[in-house]
Amino acid sequence: ETSELDFVLLTATEGEQALLRDSLDGKKHESVAHRQVALGQIGDKRVALVATGIGLVNTAQALTAMLETRSVHRVIQLGIGGAYPSSGLHLGDVAVATQEIAAEYGVVDDDGWSGGDTIGIPLIESEPPTYNHIHLDKPFG
Repeated sequence: ETSELDFVLLTATEGEQALLRDSLDGKKHESVAHRQVALGQIGDKRVALVATGIGLVNTAQALTAMLETRSVHRVIQLGIGGAYPSSGLHLGDVAVATQEIAAEYGVVDDDGWSGGDTIGIPLIESEPPTYNHIHLDKPFG
């Protein structure tokens, strides 16, 4: 068992991690909280690849299970991230998000869906309050 990991790499689907999985040295598979995990090395880094399933709940459950069972130095979530053919991105291109949009957080009434600001309850208490658009750290490099 590899209890200490340099990286946990999360993808929603196994297809999104296929190239990484193929590049793992010393690969072994195990189940963590009902999820299949591929463990191995990429270069000198100890890595776990986890296909979480789609959505916030699946991702939170899978990541929590990994963090409860391993010492993890870094977590990276990757995948297509909405880069469908109409986006202009191609296989192997890298896109870095500048914000997360919490589209599932809000209310539905007779007029349809509206964001958390409609009810005045922010996702993050900040100045100004953060509702559905969460600005991310600037990319490093």
